[in-house]
Amino acid sequence: MGKRLVMLLMALLILYTVSAFATEEEPAELTNRKQNVVFLQIGNYATVSDGTLTWVDRDNKNVIPYIKDSRTMVPLRFLAEEMGATVGYDEQTRGITITLNGTVMELWADRADYFINGEARVMDCATEILEGRTFVPVRFVSESLGKAVEWLNEERIVVVTPADSPWQRENPAEKAVLAEVRLSLSPLGRDKIR
Repeated sequence: MGKRLVMLLMALLILYTVSAFATEEEPAELTNRKQNVVFLQIGNYATVSDGTLTWVDRDNKNVIPYIKDSRTMVPLRFLAEEMGATVGYDEQTRGITITLNGTVMELWADRADYFINGEARVMDCATEILEGRTFVPVRFVSESLGKAVEWLNEERIVVVTPADSPWQRENPAEKAVLAEVRLSLSPLGRDKIR
């Protein structure tokens, strides 16, 4: 009986928290802090982007961020599009083109070499295809496109923010937003995605 009560209370708390995401009464500081911020959790098919709970890949819950050789790997198209970039794919060459704010990145599946605005570079690990999606190291793509990346080890969450507004763990707004994100990404919260 006690376990059911605890589960019911947790569900009610999550529903309250998720509904608080959508209310217009939320303090402007929290609303502003959620703008242009993406939260990805290792092993989780859910994500929070701009304060909205969603899937990393609506068609496949097996598409999840993971760690390989100390690198956090994420699906390239999802991350790039959440940052506002356009993504193109050439099936013949397995080449990917990402364009954001005048920056053009070209890379290929299963390769570590790439170009940024025509300049050749090399990543410290190759892209890879899993579940029909191209995965890349989150820090590499984010920083190449002018974003900041923060790793929250305890939660195993990667936070991608605008470079001019990096995540500050001790800031009260960040703490409040992270509390909401933890609940949203929990099994009870993420199963509310529609």
